[in-house]
Amino acid sequence: MMLYFAYGSNLDGDQIQKRCPQVRFSSTALLPQHRLAFTEYSKKWGCGVADVLQDPSCNVWGCVYELSDEDRDELHKYEQYDSRTDTGGYLWRPKRVWIEGDEQRVQPVFTYVVAEPQKNLFPSSDYLNQLIKGTRKWKLPVSHLEFLQKLKTTESTYRRYQAKKITGEDRNAALREYFQHYSKLAKVNPSLLNQKLPRRIFEEVLGEIGGLIQHRARELSEKDQAMIPFLESNSLPPSLGGELTPEIRAFCLLLNAVKQWSNAEQAAMDRLIFSGNVRRELKDLATGCPVCPEAFEKSSVELHHPVRDGRPPIPLSKEGHDTVEGLVVLEENDEVARKLIEHRKTAKPPYSWIRLRIGCLQASSEPLIEPLPDLTSNYLRTARRLFSKVSKKLELDDEGILTIMDRYNLGILSE
Repeated sequence: MMLYFAYGSNLDGDQIQKRCPQVRFSSTALLPQHRLAFTEYSKKWGCGVADVLQDPSCNVWGCVYELSDEDRDELHKYEQYDSRTDTGGYLWRPKRVWIEGDEQRVQPVFTYVVAEPQKNLFPSSDYLNQLIKGTRKWKLPVSHLEFLQKLKTTESTYRRYQAKKITGEDRNAALREYFQHYSKLAKVNPSLLNQKLPRRIFEEVLGEIGGLIQHRARELSEKDQAMIPFLESNSLPPSLGGELTPEIRAFCLLLNAVKQWSNAEQAAMDRLIFSGNVRRELKDLATGCPVCPEAFEKSSVELHHPVRDGRPPIPLSKEGHDTVEGLVVLEENDEVARKLIEHRKTAKPPYSWIRLRIGCLQASSEPLIEPLPDLTSNYLRTARRLFSKVSKKLELDDEGILTIMDRYNLGILSE
């Protein structure tokens, strides 16, 4: 057995039990001379997630679990850690904690630390609630609970709109009504479950945003006291430096920041009316697939946003999800997208957009989302092979395929 110190979302007993079936709680513990920070962006949560940074003036409360070798290896997958190469989003590192906060009871443990910490990230209220739930379950000190409750979240940082939350029995009734509403629409016209505005409607706004980003990138590359030394300390060889000017590099860095901001903003808006784990509740609520009732299995429910306007997703079977996503209205003269969609329609064996997206993400330089429960090594392997096959057939790289899928909201990972 191995001792693992948890301080982030794995404090939640339900989550760690799901990920590690043989796990056993050992004790509460204090990690001295470290502080809790949020330095890794998670696509699953749409926010910054927990890390511990060395700081002689701070301590971090958490709990110690006993893990079997099998559970440890499974947990590594969730935390994106490759033990063979010692690489990943998180790294597995030895630490020494004080059992129940007693500095006389020092215990060697292992924990996860972020490989490349980022600045200016915040947790979402949903993510923070995971930590608070675990803090209460394991009866960590009240001071730690109060510390978590006072933290700034993505909602307080990014959210532009506020709405009254639907809670209690009203919430349950509203979710049932929502599911029944789309069940009726699916019988009339399944395409009503996949409504999108043509991108050209937003071209003027997107042009204005692009112009602003370019203007600010120029200013940052010429005047900003943080940007200039960062660019200088990350120099390029002469063959690249002449083409990638400071302004272009600042533009790319700013685009990445905007992408993170956009993800956090989207996550906040998705929870505008229904806070908490509405996705799980919708899955539990589903008694059948509105599109393909005969194909419904509770264990393979997928989530799909009928309209990306703040309303929650709806639960569908895999076959129903594939059917709805196949009803794509293409922009005029988008022949590349048409070829990709036709390829999927005629492919044998058929494949899902989600599997293709995951294959593309593995091939790209972008970090893969925090693994979902069904992302086994075999699933990831077949997703990579699918990407290679589609890429070769259509002569598209990962970026080209992902651009099309993002444009039409295909294979959105909404677990």
